[in-house]
Amino acid sequence: MTNILLFVIITLLFGASKVNARQIVPIHTEYPEKFKEHFGPTVVRYRDGQECEL
Repeated sequence: MTNILLFVIITLLFGASKVNARQIVPIHTEYPEKFKEHFGPTVVRYRDGQECEL
């Protein structure tokens, strides 16, 4: 794992915990499946074009 990727993961974990995120939706990523490894069950994936309520 590169240092920049590690930094991004740590930053996202910190931000998600501070806002008490109920859901994390991976966007603009080539590896959305990797998010579950780091963020667990709060990760929700939507298909392209699928609507979601915020």
